[in-house]
Amino acid sequence: SGGTTTTFQVQFDPGADGLRTASLSIANDDADENPYNFDIQGTGTTQAPEIDVTGNGQSIVDGDATPDPSDHTDFGSVDTTAGTLARTFTVHNTGDALLNLSGTPLVDVTGTHAGDFTVTQVPTTPVTSGGTTTFMVTFDPAATGTRTATIQIASDDSDETLYDFAIEGNATTASIGDLVWVDTDGNGTHDSGEVGIDGVTVRLY
Repeated sequence: SGGTTTTFQVQFDPGADGLRTASLSIANDDADENPYNFDIQGTGTTQAPEIDVTGNGQSIVDGDATPDPSDHTDFGSVDTTAGTLARTFTVHNTGDALLNLSGTPLVDVTGTHAGDFTVTQVPTTPVTSGGTTTFMVTFDPAATGTRTATIQIASDDSDETLYDFAIEGNATTASIGDLVWVDTDGNGTHDSGEVGIDGVTVRLY
């Protein structure tokens, strides 16, 4: 009757990605708007995973070749004989489908000094949409100097199937001075007037 309404519903279920268009036509007895026509459209998308990796809360860009202390890709200095340093990294899935890590191992270490960096905690897979998983890398250098490697993470992210970034650390050795003296005031510093002791052999264990 006049002045009343009715409703109908259109469901969009795209058969392919991209822009999808159609027209609606409503036949009626309106003298000048029969049929009543209008266009509709929608964009079809495919649910997909999206990987991102962070260190120290900072995103590490896929392919990053410049290690930085701020994102823990630069491990800093570690002693070759007495030290190791572990860093934790987080894999994020910012997409809307499960992210499957597919490498063997799940996180691989390659490069010049790969043996100095070990994955000591492995991530889990799959990673849910909006979810995270973590892995840990331990730096245990075998020789002094700058030690470099590359982290590689294979997954089913369509545009980042191999997510990789460079890591490095500086390997040092401990050293002692060439003087043994009587530390009269016990402050650990060689002060004026504190005499040295000849013929002393120091062994480090």
